[in-house]
Formats: sequence, structure tokens, C-alpha cells
Amino acid sequence: MHKVDRLIGPSMILLLVYGVIGAAAVAAESPARSTSGFVVIGVAEIPEYEGADEPRTVPFVVSRSSLWGNEFEIDGLQARYDVVRHPVWRAGPALSVTIPRGDSAESVPVAQLPSIDLAVELGAFAGFRMPFSSAKEGALSGYVLARRDFTGVHDGWLLTADLEYFFAAARALRFGVAVNATYADDNYADTYFAVTPISATQSGLPSFAAGGGLKDVGLELFSIVSFSEQSGVFLRTAVNRLYGDFADSPIVAVEGNDEQWFYGVGYFRRF
Repeated sequence: MHKVDRLIGPSMILLLVYGVIGAAAVAAESPARSTSGFVVIGVAEIPEYEGADEPRTVPFVVSRSSLWGNEFEIDGLQARYDVVRHPVWRAGPALSVTIPRGDSAESVPVAQLPSIDLAVELGAFAGFRMPFSSAKEGALSGYVLARRDFTGVHDGWLLTADLEYFFAAARALRFGVAVNATYADDNYADTYFAVTPISATQSGLPSFAAGGGLKDVGLELFSIVSFSEQSGVFLRTAVNRLYGDFADSPIVAVEGNDEQWFYGVGYFRRF
């Protein structure tokens, strides 16, 4: 399986970030902008790091609430604050984190590569959420998110596009499907996927110069089984496929996997 990207420490970031694996799904259940909030608590299996073949099991916590009258949402690796008060359109600032990669990697060659600190990326998003409000059957939503590292870790730009469809199969059973794609620039590719000649000597991996481009394309399936109007169980399975130099890097092609799998299950509660 595969790796994923992570200010406080990896454990807290995983709690706050990966825990929200289903924030978008739960958010889509509301047919219009709402002042109500929710919390999701559960466990997830994710790649050890981006491009990794080994998984790690982590706890997760997700939430959405009203902040200064607007919606604040943690969704996967991003936190987004919607400043547009409109029933359909959404836009505002966003924050993302990319987890560090150190010498504790399960792959011995990858553990010999230079350590990479945690990166914090700031940016903005714009998107929409179109509910089927007549019967509250679900919603079609999407966004484009651009962000840049401001911590000096990779100094790169990333651009993500996401489209999601969420619907009710029954009163207590809802399903969703999402597709997404991410572009990363040369700086990001060089930091996380290149192997310099010196690093090649230290790790035994072949040297590799990585360039930017389409980083990955993902597919996500999720469901919510409701116990009541306030509580239920959230389930998610997702896979991201790496492309171009991101897949051809020996960090992935030799020691990792170009298919990144993610699994999550959690209890959600509305308030």
C-alpha cells in the first residue's frame, strides 16, 4: 500500500487530519448551509508515507462547525474556512500539511535517505455544493484547491481538483463516490521523490531526478449507516494512483507502490 502526506507532531496531525477522512461525506448530507456541527471518531489504515508500500494504523478525529458565522471544515489533509455566504458557491483560505519522512521508515533504503521535515502549506479553495433539497437525497459538490509550502521544506505548489456525488439509498443508508487529481511542481517532486547521487550511494537506490506534473488520481467510496438522526457509522475506502515521475521514482517503483490505499471506519455524532 502507500504513503500519504502530514505542526505539532505526526500523531496529533494524524488525529486531526487523517481522522477527518469522511468530513466531506458527512458535510454533503446537509442539503444547505447549516449551523449544526458534527464530530467523527474512528480508526484508519493509511500508507506509511507517500509512495510507501507499508501501512500504518492511526486514530482519527474529524469535525465541522460554524466559526464567526461561516463554515470551518477539516477534510483529509486540509482545513478549509468558507467565507462565501451562498447556498451553492464556496471559497476561502485553506491549510494543508505534508507529513515528514524520517529514518524510521519500514523500507531500509528509504530510511537511509535524508529526512524531510513536516511541511505546512497555505492556499485557497473555490467550489460548490448543489444539494437535492426537495427530498434531501444527497448532493453534488466539488472544489479546486491551490496551496504552497511556506515552511521552506519543499517550497512547492500543489493544485487539487475534487468532485463528489453523495446520495441516500435508504433513510438510514447513504453512499458516496468521489474522484480527485493533484498536480505538484518540480520543487515538490524533487523533495519527496528524487534520489541524488549521494543519496543513491547511501541507500543503494538508483539516482533519479524527479520533475513535476500530474502527481496522482484518486477514487473514493464511502457510506454512512445511521442509527438515528444524530449518530451513525462512517466507512471509507480510497485509492490514489501515482503517475509520471512520482510513480517512476525508485522510492515508489523499487521500494514502494504506485497504488496508495486508504481505509477508515468511525462513529459520527451530530450536535
